[in-house]
Parts: sequence; C-alpha cells; structure tokens
Amino acid sequence: MIDETKVQQAVKLFLEAIGEDTKREG
Repeated sequence: MIDETKVQQAVKLFLEAIGEDTKREG
C-alpha cells in the first residue's frame, strides 16, 4: 500500500525542484 503522505511530499519536492530550475533558466 502506498503512503499518500510520502507521495505528496515527494511530489512537492519534485515540483519545487522543477520550479527552481525554471527560475534559473528564465
């Protein structure tokens, strides 16, 4: 069974990392 809390945290960190990369490029 998947732990939704861990999944949400992972997704949040992943999106934050992408956002930071986008800011650096832009």
